[in-house]
Amino acid sequence: MFSIASAIVGGQGFSSPYWVETGPTAQQTPGFPYFLAALYYLGGGSTDFAIRALAGLNVVFSALTCLTLIAIGNRLLPGRGNLFGWAWALLPILGFTEVVFFWDTALYTFIFTFLIWF
Repeated sequence: MFSIASAIVGGQGFSSPYWVETGPTAQQTPGFPYFLAALYYLGGGSTDFAIRALAGLNVVFSALTCLTLIAIGNRLLPGRGNLFGWAWALLPILGFTEVVFFWDTALYTFIFTFLIWF
């Protein structure tokens, strides 16, 4: 994803998924690489800025997941919804994928819990 994003910023378009110039690719869907390219562009081509921004978004989406879990918990067990949010925040296995995979997993989890709550 990062190599495709750097190719986009470098003016090569949606290409080169292996850090060498390989030409156009259909290996990944375009949403996340274009988002990364926007972060690269905002950070002046810095991968450090893009990684830190993704980690920050990961934290925000995980915190929003805690809030939606609290809302779901309050609907199921009135007055005890905080247990659901604390379980998500403190049990490491529940948030394992949030640490390993940036942004998309945290976003998907938040959207899924929001839809269940809604």
